[in-house]
Amino acid sequence: HYHMDVTRMFAMGSMPDEALRAYEAAIEIHIEVIARAKPGVSLEELFNYSVSKAGELGYADTYLGPKGYQVTFIGHGVGVELVEAPLIAKGKKDLLEAGMTFALEPKIVYQDQFIAGIESVCLVTDTGCRLLSPVPVEVFKCFFDKIEKT
Repeated sequence: HYHMDVTRMFAMGSMPDEALRAYEAAIEIHIEVIARAKPGVSLEELFNYSVSKAGELGYADTYLGPKGYQVTFIGHGVGVELVEAPLIAKGKKDLLEAGMTFALEPKIVYQDQFIAGIESVCLVTDTGCRLLSPVPVEVFKCFFDKIEKT
């Protein structure tokens, strides 16, 4: 058996506009990092790109944690174990290879308010990267008797 590691946003009732904007930024980072993932690309290169993109989108101080407490990884290997090597992280010079599977998890954290993040599992192919967890990215609004997609 192999693991799947997926995160999507759920909102109990209405969701603050800032949380929705942050989630949209996390999705944009997620999509663009996946587009850059292919054999021969270093793990550090993907990490650095994500940090740069978050800054470009206005989230330098909240990307990957509150300012001063930001983690230095955006993903990890997935397989027989839920979290495996390699980490897609600062300083990781390892190169992606065809056949690797990894979870990509960019997140924007507003301490004591919300975390806006997305996580999906990807497979590195000979020519790029394929999403293995095609779960819709829309925010799910939860009510006590039903769940709706926005």
